[in-house]
Amino acid sequence: GEEEKITHTFSEEHLLNITFEACDTTGRGEVMASTVMQYLQSMTSQSPEQGRLSRLYDMLDPDRKGVFVNRDVFQATMKRWISQCSQDCYLENVYQRLEWCNISKTLAKATVLDFPRIALVVTVSHVSFLMYSSESRDMISTVADLRHANHSLSEQNSSLLKAVEACDEKNLQLTAEVSKLKRKLMSTQRSAVSFESLSEELDEARRLIKDSQERACRIKTYNNKLKKENECLRAQIQLLEEVNEKLAQEKSFNKTCLAKLMKMQSEMRKELDETHVLLASKDREITQKTMLIEELKFSQMENHRIIEGMYSEVQRLQENARHGLL
Repeated sequence: GEEEKITHTFSEEHLLNITFEACDTTGRGEVMASTVMQYLQSMTSQSPEQGRLSRLYDMLDPDRKGVFVNRDVFQATMKRWISQCSQDCYLENVYQRLEWCNISKTLAKATVLDFPRIALVVTVSHVSFLMYSSESRDMISTVADLRHANHSLSEQNSSLLKAVEACDEKNLQLTAEVSKLKRKLMSTQRSAVSFESLSEELDEARRLIKDSQERACRIKTYNNKLKKENECLRAQIQLLEEVNEKLAQEKSFNKTCLAKLMKMQSEMRKELDETHVLLASKDREITQKTMLIEELKFSQMENHRIIEGMYSEVQRLQENARHGLL
């Protein structure tokens, strides 16, 4: 009686919730009426424009405007539609079309993991039949078994979620360890780079030491050469010192000679000055004598002309005298 009615009502709401959730794939809490009709069409192989599905479509979206319906509206509309189908004696036709025997066989062969999918098929395709046929009690019992299996699966899911949480914690620990290992690896890489740098510096230092040794060897050879040259230079310096000593002696002697020569030069300069004075005096005398000679030459020339004139006159007189004698 009353207990059976409560169980019947609860099962109906549960099945309608399953149907609504199957249509509400996005979890928004509302679905389009056309989506519900497409889902029912795929489950019943009937057109939404014919038969009882057409009546349901008119109840959900009379003007075909693509309206959205929420869970409460969906359940209320489906209950009214199921009630109308029962009153119009559609249940018998539905029973004949749904081939209940095949569904029962499928339920008998199904595993626990297949129960949620089968429950959806049963809910959508045979909802009116399950609510009002003479075999609804058996189906309700089957749904109860499905709910029990679903509850078991939920418990298994909870266990799996706990295992996933434990894995997440372990993953976090492993991530922390990986980060730590990465830091160690980076430190090791930096150490390796530093070691390579030190190795390069060591090779460079070895090369510099080798170059220094080669330079030291060359410097040693050059130093030995310089020592020999230095010995030669010392011998030359000693020789030059001896020569310098001789030159110093000669310089001293030359100084003495120079002093004597300077004294002689002074005396000779004095004599030269006296000679210059004498020469100047002689030069004046010579100039005077030269002028006198010039005057004498001029006088001689005058006398010569006079003599020649007189000689010519004598010749003329002689000639005249000779002519006079003749």
